[in-house]
Amino acid sequence: MRSRIFTSAWAPALLIFAVYGLWLLVVFHSGRDPRDFIRMGLPHLEASHASAVIKVDPHYHYYPFKVGGYDGQFYYYIAIDPANARYYFDQPTYRYTRILYPMLARVLALNRVDLVPYSLILINLLAIVAGTLAVAAWLKRRLVSPWFALIYGLFPGLFICLQRDLAEPLAFALVAWGVYLLDTGGKHRLTLSALVFALAALTRETAVIFPLIYGLAFLLLPSTTVGGQPQRETSRRWRDAASFLLTALAPLALYKVFLLIWLGDRSGGVAANILPSLVPFAGFTSWAFNAGRANELISVIIPGIACGLVALWRLRTQPRFIELWLLIANAMLFVVMLNHPSYVGFGGSGRVTTGVVLSALYCLPLFARRSYASLWWLWASCLCWMFLWPSVAVFSDNLLGVPNFGFALGLVVLLMGVTAVRRPDRSLGERRRWSSIRSAIRNPQSIL
Repeated sequence: MRSRIFTSAWAPALLIFAVYGLWLLVVFHSGRDPRDFIRMGLPHLEASHASAVIKVDPHYHYYPFKVGGYDGQFYYYIAIDPANARYYFDQPTYRYTRILYPMLARVLALNRVDLVPYSLILINLLAIVAGTLAVAAWLKRRLVSPWFALIYGLFPGLFICLQRDLAEPLAFALVAWGVYLLDTGGKHRLTLSALVFALAALTRETAVIFPLIYGLAFLLLPSTTVGGQPQRETSRRWRDAASFLLTALAPLALYKVFLLIWLGDRSGGVAANILPSLVPFAGFTSWAFNAGRANELISVIIPGIACGLVALWRLRTQPRFIELWLLIANAMLFVVMLNHPSYVGFGGSGRVTTGVVLSALYCLPLFARRSYASLWWLWASCLCWMFLWPSVAVFSDNLLGVPNFGFALGLVVLLMGVTAVRRPDRSLGERRRWSSIRSAIRNPQSIL
């Protein structure tokens, strides 16, 4: 019984729920208002009088942000007044693109403005737990310890999103379930997975990299001849790939068209300052080097480069392993080519690089069964990812507080101990299952 509990995918997910749930209890017990998570700035709040509900509360102490608050306020404004929120922020077509998170908060709050601050927090809490569960279940299905999912659940980039009412936890939770459904969705797995990926794209547009890589791999990777009719197999692969990509990407494209028609934004809904930088690391080096840049160097750039280089190295022998391509794409787009505004601090770059952490965990079936020592790159990256945990855990606007490698080292050692306890594959069923996993690694078409 204990063995089943320990090897269950639910165990790490429930532990993550306990960690963040306890943190929220401490925060609210200290007298925090749920609106503190939104981080509203008066410049945006006072930009218009078009809305009857988006207005200054004289009894609430707003954050004295010189730049007008943080991104969480835009989700809040959309949630409480979807039609008129556009008058209270810049680049409305771009802001409205991430529509699922605020609208889900509105529905969960039963259209009550006073409950929206709570629903925004609750969604992110449940999203982090659900994402951890999906990763753990996927890893367990690939005969890798589900406790590796704790690396995802404890990633400080997601912790910041919980503190600031941001959309990344929901977006990447949907991505994780989309990947899981590719394995477990049965006869309609491609359609179900693509629909979940479409929801992820409507939550955070950067999530499209996952269905795009999977769809292109399904389209381009050669498949084995079936029944002596390779041409029929090829045509079916192209048809399925086209259907998958269309289902996953078309809703975002159509919604963008709707926004352009409604708001008349000539920029196409894409802000110039959020596009990838064409010069590697130009977004990072364009800022003066200080403590904030040092934190980003350690917690974003070093682990991102390490993971990307390891993936490139393994690509020589395993070019068909799709998750390697996912890791390389995320490392290139969201670390190497990340733009100047996102490198404003770990609060920006950390949450954007969640895809690197997620795709790194998806590469574990290729490494974990060889030898535990082959995961050195993951543990080194984890040490870098986690060293800001003490700073992030303090509910503050300043992330330059107490980064602690001692805490991170202790946490990594604990994770290494937990994930090293694996159930031996003694049963014939498990041996056959691992054989099918190795076959899938060699030929990912069997998965898709």
